[in-house]
Amino acid sequence: MEIVNDNKLYDRYVNDFISYHLPVFSNVEEVVRNHFRNIFCLYELLTNRKDLVEKYFIRTVFEVEDFNEMLYSFNHLDYKITKSKILASFNEAQIRLITQYANESNLFVYKVDEKTIDDFFRCNLDNGLIVTNMANILPLLYELSRQKRGCVKMHALFFL
Repeated sequence: MEIVNDNKLYDRYVNDFISYHLPVFSNVEEVVRNHFRNIFCLYELLTNRKDLVEKYFIRTVFEVEDFNEMLYSFNHLDYKITKSKILASFNEAQIRLITQYANESNLFVYKVDEKTIDDFFRCNLDNGLIVTNMANILPLLYELSRQKRGCVKMHALFFL
């Protein structure tokens, strides 16, 4: 409320909040350790994970499920595969030849058009291409990379 109603600087609020809650009065070591761990986790959340603060602390209702989701996001790094910007760049004539070769050689389960092949090399496909036999497509991809027209990375491109 201090931030919204009083226009208090966020960093000042965080420091005041933590310093106010830092003291702990207990003779039980485990209580003291847990208190400090929680305070430092909260400090880290408020300072390093503003994305989570903005996502969860603006909610009118904050339930146990919200807390558990936030805590999981705070404690875990979910690995996300990001697509490369582009695998290789080919002109229209090259795309036409690659498409023709792919269809004549039955490289994929379904016939492909030039747009699909171009989208493949630009990493714009929504779904992967299904390869009939990896042994048939590898020489093409190897030769393309060898000719320095683009180094095609094989992992995660095809679904068998």
